[in-house]
Amino acid sequence: MDTVLTRISQLAESEGITITALEQVIGASKGVLSRALAKTTDIQCKWLVRIVENYPGYDASWLLTGKGTMLKEHSRKTSLIPLFNDLASIGDVSDSDEIYTTAYIDPGDWFPAASAAIRYHNVGMTEYQPGCVLILRKKTNPHELVWGEDYVIGYGDNRILRTVQPAEDKDHLYAYATDESTYIDGRSKYPPVHISINRIKLIFQVLGHIHKRESNDRIYTNL
Repeated sequence: MDTVLTRISQLAESEGITITALEQVIGASKGVLSRALAKTTDIQCKWLVRIVENYPGYDASWLLTGKGTMLKEHSRKTSLIPLFNDLASIGDVSDSDEIYTTAYIDPGDWFPAASAAIRYHNVGMTEYQPGCVLILRKKTNPHELVWGEDYVIGYGDNRILRTVQPAEDKDHLYAYATDESTYIDGRSKYPPVHISINRIKLIFQVLGHIHKRESNDRIYTNL
């Protein structure tokens, strides 16, 4: 049965986040949405308003009534997204043609919210093998990061891929690596990075990744 709650689940899936993460984004207490989903009970109107405010690319009429399409007309795009060579080369992804890449990739139906991709050659995140392709979703507000999720973050002249967690104050965050390797003296090779949120210039959430075991076919198209 198609209900507001099932459409909220579809929105979260499209964004590549859990219902718990969605609760965090809209400022709801943990369990407000997940309990309603489990028990098929109603939710307060203010949470629907918060969802619409935080995700303006989604059609409010679709969310409330199920009529029309999930994404607003201006939010739809072709299936091809820009593929950047590495973290250092990723730039702004907007509606303009000023995107510094000559390669594009089709992420398919698994990643409908994707807006960019990069080849990952860095270290520190053990779940991503060197050479894999990360599928990304551009974010605009650093104050809406979901703790525990992986992001490509640009601050100053730096570009890093890390898991984000809150700092002691709301104006900073910690970016953690998952590689727990240490030097011979016991110091971490990849210590947490303390970042001022005001210095963040670029954010991409990691929606997933692709790793090819064979290299006989190209996975992207040069345009």
